[in-house]
Amino acid sequence: MDENYVSQFPIFTNGFETVTIGEDEVFLMGDNRPYSSDSRVFGTFKLEDIIAKDAYIFYPLNEINWFKGD
Repeated sequence: MDENYVSQFPIFTNGFETVTIGEDEVFLMGDNRPYSSDSRVFGTFKLEDIIAKDAYIFYPLNEINWFKGD
């Protein structure tokens, strides 16, 4: 996409090659894409290595809620 105004700033959101992930892997991306160190830096992650769980929904605002359960 030709967006000359974008090329004025160092952006970490484009210029990446296609990534193929395995069946037991995930490609994680941070929510602050221009400044996140995520799978674009570290590569894919094995599902077995992920230990965090979602605990809270904060957007969209009409769905703010704590997850219930384990």
